[in-house]
Amino acid sequence: MPPGTRSDEPITGVDLYPTLCAITGVRLPAEQKLDGESLLPLFQGQERSGPTRALFWHLPCYLQSYAVWGEQRDPLFRTRPCSVVRLRDWKLHEFFEDGAVELYNLREDLGETTDLQSMYPAKRCLVGIPRLPVRELGATSILVAYGVAASNGEWAARNRLNSCHSGLSVRHGGKAIVYKSRPGHVHTFRRLVHPDNNFERNPEYFALIDGKRTRHGQLCLTNPDVLAHVIGGIRNRLPQQRTEAGVNVGSVSQNDGQTSYCRCDKYARLAEHEGSQSGPIIHFVNQVADDIKDDYLGLFIETLAYGYTHSPPRDVKARDNVLVRLCSGGGYFKVIAPGGGFHLRYHPFSDGTSANDDLIVKWSKVFKNLHAWYYDLDDEHYLLPRPNLYSIQPNIRFYVDHNVTGIFV
Repeated sequence: MPPGTRSDEPITGVDLYPTLCAITGVRLPAEQKLDGESLLPLFQGQERSGPTRALFWHLPCYLQSYAVWGEQRDPLFRTRPCSVVRLRDWKLHEFFEDGAVELYNLREDLGETTDLQSMYPAKRCLVGIPRLPVRELGATSILVAYGVAASNGEWAARNRLNSCHSGLSVRHGGKAIVYKSRPGHVHTFRRLVHPDNNFERNPEYFALIDGKRTRHGQLCLTNPDVLAHVIGGIRNRLPQQRTEAGVNVGSVSQNDGQTSYCRCDKYARLAEHEGSQSGPIIHFVNQVADDIKDDYLGLFIETLAYGYTHSPPRDVKARDNVLVRLCSGGGYFKVIAPGGGFHLRYHPFSDGTSANDDLIVKWSKVFKNLHAWYYDLDDEHYLLPRPNLYSIQPNIRFYVDHNVTGIFV
């Protein structure tokens, strides 16, 4: 190569492999297809032969901001998910989030400061770039990843999450706010009617099990005084929390524990009528939602379909301002090993190997606002790797196809 040789031929990273093979004399299999081409002729001072080629870049992710105002598309990221094609002097960007297109002439504007797509709309047809479909979950959407990393506002914004647990601020676009008497967002019966303050004085507020009221069970949801107490507890919390960028979800949900529901006659008759233990809970939260709806427009009351309340009720329907969070599994089920122990197998809901798909379909047929608690962990061994990468995507799509508007992972 003569000293001082210069070439203005556009090249790309995939050209390195065929170039190194050509320089070293490596023969490539005839059937091997190459994305790039050898640059050896350019090194030898020859002109590139063949038709003009387009160069492509695909970046389906976010890159953090360098905080250089005015030198990037937005203040949060220096780029968002996009694909780029260059043909001769023209470079075309398409952004996946909103389908926005930008067009630049690199000969005249190497720094890409002047978008020409409105002046040259025909240039968009230089190379056909199919638009990726975008599915919006809906007006009540809450997307949550629960963990240490998810508490970081920049990470949450980059992954399009709006969890109440994350450090999102107004500049990120805000987040979901769940009222709380102390940090927490679920299993709120105990917080709303705490046994330490109420059991000795009003044991009838609590579940009747084996003929005795128990302070460690659920609430007796057919007791009108319990309803008044819960409504009062929520109203006492909401005014203070309303200033936190707008409280939009209030949790009225069963305590953790699988079978500690009330067995009193009135409760049992209601559950039997509805064909499910979820019946008394939906009746209860509907009354809470009716009470606050005029004073707290846009506020949703959320409850759980969890454990003994997994199955949907037969007749009652949730109010429009009620959310039901379905606590289905993460696409896994336990396989008992010979001689004891077990291991987990991960499958998409839709392949028929899990009962979760049937539950999701049943709830989606009768309830308008569904959220999902997606268990992306092994309860027995938290730190073990989970081979579920191939089930996460189809399961989330399955949720969206069945009216699920919020996902907690």
